[in-house]
Parts: sequence; structure tokens; C-alpha cells
Amino acid sequence: MQFVLKNGEYKKILELCEKFAGTVEPGFRFVRLHYFKGLRFFVSDGCGKLELAVNKEVSPFSGTYILPIDQVRVLKERKSKEENIQFSLGDKKLVISANGDRLIIENSKIEERPRMERKFEALFKMELSEFRRKLNFASSINVEGEMVTIFGGGNETAMVSTSSNMTVIAFLKTESKRNFQVSLPYVTVRHLFKALETLKNVEIVFGDGINDVGLKAGPLLFSFCNDRTPVYEERIFSLKKNTYKETPIDRNLLLTGLKKMARLVKKGFSVLLISKAETLKLLVKTGNFKYETTLAISEFPEFFAKIDPHRLRSAVSRCSSKKLFIAIHGKELLISDRLKEYMVSIPITL
Repeated sequence: MQFVLKNGEYKKILELCEKFAGTVEPGFRFVRLHYFKGLRFFVSDGCGKLELAVNKEVSPFSGTYILPIDQVRVLKERKSKEENIQFSLGDKKLVISANGDRLIIENSKIEERPRMERKFEALFKMELSEFRRKLNFASSINVEGEMVTIFGGGNETAMVSTSSNMTVIAFLKTESKRNFQVSLPYVTVRHLFKALETLKNVEIVFGDGINDVGLKAGPLLFSFCNDRTPVYEERIFSLKKNTYKETPIDRNLLLTGLKKMARLVKKGFSVLLISKAETLKLLVKTGNFKYETTLAISEFPEFFAKIDPHRLRSAVSRCSSKKLFIAIHGKELLISDRLKEYMVSIPITL
């Protein structure tokens, strides 16, 4: 049996699968080709699964053909997007050919098809472009082993994560159909973000299944392992609504100060963010070494907080607003954009 992809299609499929599989674990750098109500490409990073339906007329077949990404990508380096890439599916062998080049994969076929949850209760819908931006911000401070939570409550939805004494919150412009809280591994979240970068803006649907949660974006269906243990309280949504005195600060000035501190301390180490006598500054002191930089002079409330300059810089750099706002809410320092779509919460001492 045979089918043909244009080189442009072939490149897009491989790019998508490469981004979602990641580069760290070689055991996941395989694409699986199978038939389920049509031709499907499948890839996994161990937690996340991605299935792409391809509109090609082929006869139903059993089993799965396994394509090693690092080998099949050699055929995508072709000049014309319209050049044909032909797939020939044998009993055990897979042959991919293009204009005189042939890649033969012996013993490519296995009997089992990829297992994937495909039915999900829709929880919310939104534009892909916004979902991608908010996902990028919500995962900005994390490292491998940590989680990013998608949280729906009181007809509101947010993405939240905590790392190194700091919490970032991205409020979504959509309502959730019911209360829910699911946490996804940071590594899988970054793979999802990179995969979504390959798509044009479409409406996405985020849903809940029996075991996994799912996301539908155009011809792509994702499913994810998750932890449903409640981590955050609904008071998070009140941070966007509460009124408190805010003091503006130039985003670029804050980024410049954090960049200086990031050069002086390693990742995982803290510096002080101090507001005193209407002056906001960053300070680091180790042994006989001390460095401080003034960020702004204004009517800031007095406080001091320990921050990781690397993580805070990563979060602030993903806020597109040129002007940010600093406020005190209880014993929290809040840094947000004007519309309070992006927010960083840091515990402080008054």
C-alpha cells in the first residue's frame, strides 16, 4: 500500500513531532504511523501524546509502523515544497522515497496500535494564540520535575505555577464550564508550547477525560497525564478583582536590573528586592562583596523580599506591556500588567 505527501506537508509533520517528542530522551524520538478512522501520525514524550489526522485516502491496515525521527528527517532537506514524498507500507518493511532517494526501515511494523484517550468533556474554548502566550508565561519560572496547573473555578480560568518562593498566574479570557484543577509536568508543557508554535491561529478546546486531559487544535489531538490533587485556592481569582494601591514601574528598567543581578548570582540563588524611602532597588551581598542597583524612585510601599533574579526575569520578559504595576496585597508583592492578565506573586516582609 502507498500514499504520497508533499514535501511541505512532510516537513511540517516532522517539525511538529520533533518539537513534541523533545530532545532529552532518545527513546521518545519516534513517530508512529497507524490507521484509526483514517491515517494517523502519533508521537509521545512519555506523558503527553499527540495524534495528527492526515487527509489521505488509504485502505485500513492493522498494526503500527515506527519511524525513527533522526533518520526520517534526512528526507525533508529538499528544495521544493511540492516534491512528492512516497510512503510504501509492506508486511514488515517501510520505504520512504523521494526523487531518487530511498529510506528503507526493516522490521518497522508492530502489531499494537498506540493507546490514546480520545473522548473529552469540553471545559473551555479559546484562541490558540492567547492560550500559547499564557502557557509560555505560566511555565516561565519552572524547572524539570515541577508542575504547571490549569485551574477553573467560579466561571474563571487561570494557569498557575510555583517555583523558588514565587508564583506566576496567567488569567485566561474564557470561562470554565465547571470547577477543575489539573497539573501537568513542566517538560510536557514546554513540549506542548513548542508544538503549538507550528500552528496558525485556530480555536482550541481543552477537555477532561476519564484519566487524561485533552486539547483539540485543528487536526491535532493531544492528551496528557496529570495530577488532579488541588494545589491552589480560588482566592487566586480575587487577586485580579481586588482594588489596591498600585505603583507603575517601567518594564525595561526592571528587566535591566534583573539582568545585572543574574550575572552576579547563579540560578537558584536569591537577591533582595527592597523598597525603602520611596526607592526600589535590588541588592546582593556575599562575603566581602556587595552590589545594589536602583530600579525606580516613586511612592512605593516599604517592604523587602527575596527573589531569584533568573526566574523573575524570565517571567517579566514574557509580559508584553511596557509598563508594569507593583502592589502589596496582604503579605504578597504583586507585579502585574495593567489588565492583570499576567501576575507574579512574591511573599514579602513589611
